Amino acid sequence: MKREKEFLIETCYHCGNTGQQKILYENESEWGGGQDFFEEINWILLKCPVCGMLTLREDYTNESMIDSRENQIYEKRIVYPKTKYDFKYAPKSIQRAFESAVKVAKIDSAICLLSLRRTLEMICKDKSAQGKTLELKIQDLVQKNILPATLDDSSWLVRNMGNDAAHADAIRYTEYEVEQIIEFVEQIITYLYELPERITILKKTRQKRLDEE
Repeated sequence: MKREKEFLIETCYHCGNTGQQKILYENESEWGGGQDFFEEINWILLKCPVCGMLTLREDYTNESMIDSRENQIYEKRIVYPKTKYDFKYAPKSIQRAFESAVKVAKIDSAICLLSLRRTLEMICKDKSAQGKTLELKIQDLVQKNILPATLDDSSWLVRNMGNDAAHADAIRYTEYEVEQIIEFVEQIITYLYELPERITILKKTRQKRLDEE
């Protein structure tokens, strides 16, 4: 995936700016992952024109990652800075809602918590959860084994802390507590959307190797 460009459209996870990021460095590596299985990884160092901070992105592919038109698919991952909203398989509307919540976490914790609650509502709608309230919808997902019981309590916290944030005399939560709620929602999105796709890709990769033996 050799590029001739000087810029890439990317989001700076330091300041939230999305736009042209200058490519400072690019490294491309190819190797066989065993039994002549082809893999490729690209490292790209970008500089934000707004805040001047650096972002390191990893683009990965292998010979099994092909779309219906036989084009190579690259899985992109932000290595630095650590980001909590680098999803690939969740619906775009849910990704945007979660990203919006995280971006205001250090600016207005109440807005962040409200936005995280909204993200949870969007997830319930996407999964066709039944119930008149968010609490009942979450219980429905647990009863249907769509959401594991271990994430039920974290969903409860997201819902109730979001409710707290909606009131003028809301409880003040620390930065650490808000970060925990962000992580809980991240785990829910990962469990429902990211893990199934990752498992599918790994199974396909394994099967391709078996077929070639």
